[in-house]
Amino acid sequence: LLNKRRIGFINKLIKVGASISLENQRILYGERYGDIIVYKSSIESIYIDRNEIPELIDEIPALAVLAAKKKKKIVVRGASELRVKESDRIKSIVENMKSFGVGVIEYSDGFKIEKNKLYNASIKTFSDHRIAMAFYILSKSLGSLPGLDNEKCINKSYPRFIEDINRVIND
Repeated sequence: LLNKRRIGFINKLIKVGASISLENQRILYGERYGDIIVYKSSIESIYIDRNEIPELIDEIPALAVLAAKKKKKIVVRGASELRVKESDRIKSIVENMKSFGVGVIEYSDGFKIEKNKLYNASIKTFSDHRIAMAFYILSKSLGSLPGLDNEKCINKSYPRFIEDINRVIND
């Protein structure tokens, strides 16, 4: 789905240097669809301010994990809405990052990641599907079998996630 309200994540990644192309674009049932092709690339540090939040609020956990994995700084501000999602996502991100060895500062409306040692840890999902999926990917990318305290919360949005991500990462 390449809906204008759902591709903020992709646009942000392109803006910080990721090599991504959108191909085979078409309209189906009034929505824009296409293929997202991601190439190996480097990224710069990521700064997200309140003007960008509406287009990528749900993807902030994934962006935080990407920045940590790539050892890049990420600053998120103006995202107090994250406090009232399925979990307090700011707290959820900060606590998990700390357990993975990441230096992180919590703000009332966001967080900042500056440095990390990055080692594997058990994942506190806070029963939040997006937190579970983002940190599952981080853990898996570190070469470990991810330990989720509540795997079932992923079923809210993507029941086949673990099967699909394991297939992708193992290929």
